[in-house]
Amino acid sequence: MSPIVRLARPIFILLAFGLAAQSPGPVIVASKSSTLSSLTKAQLKKMLTGADTKLPNGGGKALVITTAPGSPERVSALKLFCGMTEQQFNADQIHASFVGEERARARTMPSGKAIVAAVENDASAIGIVSDADVTDAVKVLSVE
Repeated sequence: MSPIVRLARPIFILLAFGLAAQSPGPVIVASKSSTLSSLTKAQLKKMLTGADTKLPNGGGKALVITTAPGSPERVSALKLFCGMTEQQFNADQIHASFVGEERARARTMPSGKAIVAAVENDASAIGIVSDADVTDAVKVLSVE
């Protein structure tokens, strides 16, 4: 093995693991005034797909806010919380419409920062953002 390859291999491994560790994942945020502290994956899936429009435990109507279709946060959240790809999510929405199911659509915003700002002042809103966008103006909900 050449000396250059021998030196480059540990550097490459450190960079690869460092970038993977820094990769932000999707988190669910709510207003600090919200009574929510956690959601189950099943509750979250129903809220994301629009099958359930109510906040758990007798809460009011939920407003779900995500980034635009295809954004990394949204793609990760659909996979992690709903077990769906963006295409499967779209097919589910089309099917629901075709069979006459009334479903609320999640609101989309251009960035995680915009979502955090919107959620901060709305106790009925939950947002899906990158953990890098979270500020102390909102609280992170645990997903069980």
